Amino acid sequence: MAQKSHVFITGATGYIGGAILHLLLQQPDLTVSALVRGEENAKKLQSLNVEPVLGSLDDTEIIKKSSAAADIVIHTANVDHDTSAQAIIDGLRQRGSKDGRKPILIHTSGTAVLNDEPLGDRSETFRTEADLGNPNGSIALNAPHRNVDNLVLNESKAGDIDIVIICPCMIYGVAEGNPFNQRSQQIPLTIKTAIKEGKTYYVGKGKHVWNNVHVLDLADFYLLLLRKVQEGKAPLGTDGYYFCENGENDFIELTNAIASELKKNGITAEPASADGKELEILGPWARLALGYNSRGKAEKARSLGWKPSRPSLIETLPEEVKYRVQNK
Repeated sequence: MAQKSHVFITGATGYIGGAILHLLLQQPDLTVSALVRGEENAKKLQSLNVEPVLGSLDDTEIIKKSSAAADIVIHTANVDHDTSAQAIIDGLRQRGSKDGRKPILIHTSGTAVLNDEPLGDRSETFRTEADLGNPNGSIALNAPHRNVDNLVLNESKAGDIDIVIICPCMIYGVAEGNPFNQRSQQIPLTIKTAIKEGKTYYVGKGKHVWNNVHVLDLADFYLLLLRKVQEGKAPLGTDGYYFCENGENDFIELTNAIASELKKNGITAEPASADGKELEILGPWARLALGYNSRGKAEKARSLGWKPSRPSLIETLPEEVKYRVQNK
């Protein structure tokens, strides 16, 4: 009987991590441990046959030790937390190769790293995965997530860890099976603000575009990429930077669709441009999450056989709006 591989996952109680965890628990050749804060969530993990590791991202020695005990680490927690990323790499390096197999790290970034700054204008610029995989390339060093991306990419050059980075975009949909957090943030925040303020806000002209991907399609890709790395069939390191998207929408289209669905649920919240005071209402996240373009293409993911199949973002809005109206 083949020995099972052990996966250590961070962010398992989150939206992305919980969706991945649900898939990992269906794999008979894997065992799982998860970083977790709080006894209640630890007990829930235990009930799922997951080994809880009590701690936070600031507990670098705990993270290093748990990574050293793992064959695979999937890092989905705070993508801007550099010391935890370094602790994972240090732990995997301490673990070293076993039976001729290197340890594996799947690190999570995010396409906010692609953001330009037209604030509501459309851009036709598509960044490539090669742009992102080059730590000395065209991506600004002060772009969101870039400092940790570069840390991971530079560490991959040693070749002693099989490292890949997944870069999701706007994530939507219900994470069915996720035992902790089944709902997204960006679109729900827009809906909740619309219900509260009576306006469905976009930024500037609303012509800016974001890629998007259903959370379950994203989780499928994490598992697919893990298997391809295990098989030696996936590009790694600076060649192992993967966008994950399945389409795009501009924000005029999104806000019109949200306003239409709200109207069906008895709420008037007409689309409106946010500027100045309105941006303050939306909060500090709005300029980044709702105001810029973020456009890439998941060419490598598709070349590995990833086939997203869930409904589009627009197709999921009726359920999401209804849920938010009922739970406002």
